[in-house]
Amino acid sequence: MDWLAFWRRPPSIDVEKAFRTWVAARERREQHEEEERREAKRARNERITRMTARLLACAQVANAASHVLVLPNAVRMEGERECWKRDRRQNNFSELFDDRTTDETFKRLMRMTRASFAKLLGYVESDLMPSPYARGDFISPCRTLCLTILRLAHGTSFLELSQTFAIGISTAHKCYARGIQAIVKLERHFICPPLTVDDVKACIDCFAQRGFPNACLAVDGCHVPVELADQYEGLQDFICYKGFYSLNSMAYVDGKGQFRA
Repeated sequence: MDWLAFWRRPPSIDVEKAFRTWVAARERREQHEEEERREAKRARNERITRMTARLLACAQVANAASHVLVLPNAVRMEGERECWKRDRRQNNFSELFDDRTTDETFKRLMRMTRASFAKLLGYVESDLMPSPYARGDFISPCRTLCLTILRLAHGTSFLELSQTFAIGISTAHKCYARGIQAIVKLERHFICPPLTVDDVKACIDCFAQRGFPNACLAVDGCHVPVELADQYEGLQDFICYKGFYSLNSMAYVDGKGQFRA
C-alpha cells in the first residue's frame, strides 16, 4: 500500500457515539434552562407577594379623607425597576413666587416688577392656556410666561430652564415659542406709530417740553449677534462694523420713553 495514500485517508468516526454525546449535551442544556426559568418565576412570585403586603400596609395608613394611596420609596425593593415617573425638583420657579422672595429680587430676576408681570400675564393668559386635548404635563400660563421672560432677560439655556421648571428640554422649547408668539400678538395693541396729525403734534410737544424741539420720535439700534450655519459662512451682508455676524434691531420711542415702532 502506498504510504502517501494511507496518510491522506480520513480517520474513522463513530457516528453513533457522537450523536449520543450531542443528545446528552442538549438535554443537559435544556434541563439547565428549565431550572433557571423555574427559579426566576419563583423569585418573581416572592417579589409580588412582598409588594402586595407592603401595599396593603400602606393602604391601612393612607389618608381616609382623600383616599389617596401614598407609595413611599421603601416600597420599591432593591434590584427592581422603578417604572414611576422621575421626580423632577423645581428650583427657582417654586421659590420665585414665594412670599420670602423680595420685590427687589423678583425685579432683578424677571427685569420687571410683580405688578407688571401680573398685568402682562393677564393679557397673554388666554393664549398660553394649553389645549384640553393635549397630552402630558399641564404647563400653566404663569410657568410658560416666566420661562419666556427669564430666557429673554438673561439668555438662559434650555437645559437650565428644564431643570428650573421641572420639564423636559423639548417642552422648554415649545413653551418658549408659545410665550414669544403670545407676546408678539400684543404689539398691535401697545406699539403703534403716530399716524394721525394729533398724534404727531402730541409727540412733538412732549419732546419740546424736554428741550428737544421739532422732534417726533427718537430712534436707536442694537447689533444682536447671530450664528450662521456652515453653508452661509462668508456672507458679508450680516457682518457689522464691529466684525461679527449680527442683525440690527431698531426701535422708536416717543418723549415719554414708550416704544412706538
